[in-house]
Amino acid sequence: MIRAVPNSRARSLLWVALLLAGTGSSARPQTPAPEAVAPGAKPIPLPEIAKKAEEATSRLREIEDRSAPDARLAALQEELAAAAREAEAQSDQTRRVLAGAPPLVVLDRLAEPWQALRSRLSALDEELTRRAQELERQIDELARLRAVWLVSRDEATSVQAPAAVRDRISATLAAIRAARRIVEQRRAEVLALQDRAAQERARCRESLEQIAKLRRTIVGSLLVRDSLPLWNPQLYAMPWRSLPADLRRAIGAELGALRAYFGRQSARLFVHGAGFLMLLALLRRGRRRAAGWVQQDHRLARMAEVFQVPFSSAVVLGAAAAFWLYPEPPGALRQAAGLVALVPTVRLLRRLLDPPLLPSVYALAAFFLADRARSLLAAAPLLEQLLFLLEMLAAVVVLAWLGRGGRLPLLSAPRAQLWLRAVGGVTRLVLVVLGTGLAGGALGYMQLARLVGTGLLAAGYLAISLFAAVRVGDGLIAYGLRARPASYLRLVHRHRPLVEQRARRALRVAAIAVWALGSLSSLGALEPARATASAVLAYRFSRGALSISPGDIVAFGVTVWLAFLLSRFVRFTLEEDVYPRLSLARGVPYAFSSIVHYAILLLGFVVALAAMGIDLSRFAILAGAFGVGIGFGLQSIVNNFVSGLILLIERPIKVGDWVVIGGEQGNVRRVSVRSTEIETFDKASLIVPNAELISSRVLNWTHRNTLGRIILN
Repeated sequence: MIRAVPNSRARSLLWVALLLAGTGSSARPQTPAPEAVAPGAKPIPLPEIAKKAEEATSRLREIEDRSAPDARLAALQEELAAAAREAEAQSDQTRRVLAGAPPLVVLDRLAEPWQALRSRLSALDEELTRRAQELERQIDELARLRAVWLVSRDEATSVQAPAAVRDRISATLAAIRAARRIVEQRRAEVLALQDRAAQERARCRESLEQIAKLRRTIVGSLLVRDSLPLWNPQLYAMPWRSLPADLRRAIGAELGALRAYFGRQSARLFVHGAGFLMLLALLRRGRRRAAGWVQQDHRLARMAEVFQVPFSSAVVLGAAAAFWLYPEPPGALRQAAGLVALVPTVRLLRRLLDPPLLPSVYALAAFFLADRARSLLAAAPLLEQLLFLLEMLAAVVVLAWLGRGGRLPLLSAPRAQLWLRAVGGVTRLVLVVLGTGLAGGALGYMQLARLVGTGLLAAGYLAISLFAAVRVGDGLIAYGLRARPASYLRLVHRHRPLVEQRARRALRVAAIAVWALGSLSSLGALEPARATASAVLAYRFSRGALSISPGDIVAFGVTVWLAFLLSRFVRFTLEEDVYPRLSLARGVPYAFSSIVHYAILLLGFVVALAAMGIDLSRFAILAGAFGVGIGFGLQSIVNNFVSGLILLIERPIKVGDWVVIGGEQGNVRRVSVRSTEIETFDKASLIVPNAELISSRVLNWTHRNTLGRIILN
């Protein structure tokens, strides 16, 4: 009979002896190797085995529940499978397009779905990485737990603990092994999904690199003939029979891209539809109030016109909102938004523009429609070239007719001549560009012709679309400032023209920025411009331990500027709408506004340093060193600043007080960072350092109240 082995080393020797002894039979029993014990693990005391076993069981149940298959993991698997199918279909289309001679605009549209797919896969990979890290932490926790219970089992065996205790330890170890198998299986599934996501991202990267390579080749060969000239007979020998099938294929591809995109953006599509209906209801309600605005202020007549066509105004603004509501919209969505908003834009501009400008709007709308139809014929390059030449010729003729005899804007103002000269210069420039596109297409330089001709027409249509959207925005701003609850605000009631002017100015700046980006995109220069700007902003100047880039400087400046704007807005709101509604002592509003101003600027400065990439922990050390230097070198300025804060908080001297100091007297007008401004009775400004007001004697006639006594000899 084998006695109990007192320790693990003796047990190991016993296992070796049993394996070497044998029983003479050919089939020897296989005995599992003993489990290794992690060094440093401490055994659980025997009296606590039952309690710790219950705690371990509860924790194992939590780990198993957290690592069990859930609906989100199934959704991730489905999303990854859909992305793989989309990548496969997109790869076929990319190979077909790259095999031909696509224009730059087609290449940009071809790259958009790949970029969107790469972004989706990156988001999936981030979520899978978080899940894998969580599972890895659970495995580590189970390993530590197992080590503790292995040591406890050895200890219980060595001291010949009761069988119930050893059975409880064995059951706990079995539960730990089972839980670890479950977690490791789930980790293997997540890692497999990560690998699939990495493969699809690699496919996206390769496709984008191929598109970028072809794009560089095309840009480098813009002055190389890539098509037949107009007089070549082969230009007219095109396969007419395959044209309907090519058109159906092109239209089907765009409709399929739209269906796939909206299928992924169903929630945003619902929000967009609900927002459109709310906007339509708001515009219809504003139509009843627009007449009253015009009677009060005739300058609002043009602004009120947007409420007379509420459906068109809502469509124009809804189409404009599609570009920022949907992330990375495909080219088909942008073209569809432009087509949907075409008729409403023209209908709206008929009310907003002078009659001499309307022919230009009609011409741009017609050319956009023709250019959109021509872009569907990319699969039939010969017919597409002919239609492009007709389009450019018609554009040159129409623009020459509009410019002849002053049919373009007729202005009657002191600056009319300046505007007429500017419009004439722009007209001649546009004629030169269109003529270049026409000549390039006729000579067979279709890449160059498409780039300048189509890009110019797209920029023109984008301009009129944004103009209509801005005018609708102006009408909504006017309505919002005259309706409740904004009309109850004192700052709106007293400063409505100023608020309206600032809001309209911000809207125009945003529209100009969107137009510039859209024009660069239509001309095929957005990606090069973005890459150049990124390279310039990311370039780092290094000198010793100092390393700074233009991007850091821009981030610092913009953040500080935004802090100033926020401070001005907050103080304006406090002074106009908060302080008049509260019963505050004299001087409290000014003191509170000044403290808020300093606090916002300080916070903005800290955020600007963080945006600049400066480690704030190191900055704290430098700030301490600078503080010592400031204490010696700028002691007077710091003293005055702290004294100013004391004046604002303690308020021994307030704005509006009548004070006497150093033989001079007057009214306090302003307490600034370094000094206090006192206006004497001779209307002279006396600048007194804040430290002097704190440390010296000051006679304040109106500190407690405005009653006093004056002795007249």
